[in-house]
Amino acid sequence: MIDQDFQPRIEQFLRRHRLAPTTFGLWAVNDSRFVFDVRNGRACFGNTIRRVYDFMAEYEAKQAAKLRKANVQQ
Repeated sequence: MIDQDFQPRIEQFLRRHRLAPTTFGLWAVNDSRFVFDVRNGRACFGNTIRRVYDFMAEYEAKQAAKLRKANVQQ
C-alpha cells in the first residue's frame, strides 16, 4: 500500500500541532530522521503508514481531550 497523501498529511500535522519533525519521528516510529527521510523520497508501506496514521489519530484525540478538560475546569 503506497499512500500518495502520506507526506502531505504528515506536513499538515506538523504545522497544525507545531511539532518538530524529529519529535514526530521519534514518537511515531522511533526514528528521529523519519520525516527528513520521507521528505527525501523514502518509500513507506503498510505497517509504517498504519503506525504513523494511528499515532496521529491518537495524538489528536489526546490533544482534544486535554482541551475539553481545560475548558471544563474554567
